[in-house]
Amino acid sequence: GRLLAHGTVAEVVHAAGIAAWRIRGVAVDRLMPRVKALPGVETAALFGAELHVSGVDAALIEKSLAGIEGEAGVEIERVQPSLEDVFIHTMDVANAEAPR
Repeated sequence: GRLLAHGTVAEVVHAAGIAAWRIRGVAVDRLMPRVKALPGVETAALFGAELHVSGVDAALIEKSLAGIEGEAGVEIERVQPSLEDVFIHTMDVANAEAPR
């Protein structure tokens, strides 16, 4: 294993420097492949019946998500990143950078 972050929860979340959104709606899981492909989106993961999206370029993500808001009852809300958001984002970035 490799240590990817350390500190208090607040310190780790702040240091990650990511912005996060919550997407709700009927069958939101079917949106995941489309959302993952949007400009600026670095991570999209299901948290129960919600899709959490994160990345470092908040303005680009916001612009990208505007194209799907309101579709079939889709609701999008910017939220404070949680430790879980940071963990998934950190793991996705680490996996993308790992040699294959």
